[in-house]
Amino acid sequence: MSETPPAYKTRATTEPSRQRYFVDLFAGCGGLSLGLEQAGFHPLLFSEINPSAAETYVANRPNMGVI
Repeated sequence: MSETPPAYKTRATTEPSRQRYFVDLFAGCGGLSLGLEQAGFHPLLFSEINPSAAETYVANRPNMGVI
């Protein structure tokens, strides 16, 4: 029996395009956030207790409006 396989639809073709968001806990200087931003995700929040690491995170994102 030689049947052709059904045409499968991937999630990317069935869902409308939408923005993806992330929260970076224990962010450090922001390496994970940088990678996620480059992959098209949008940051909502970052959390870092180390003042030096948090300062670096903020310094690398001058247009982000970090409080």
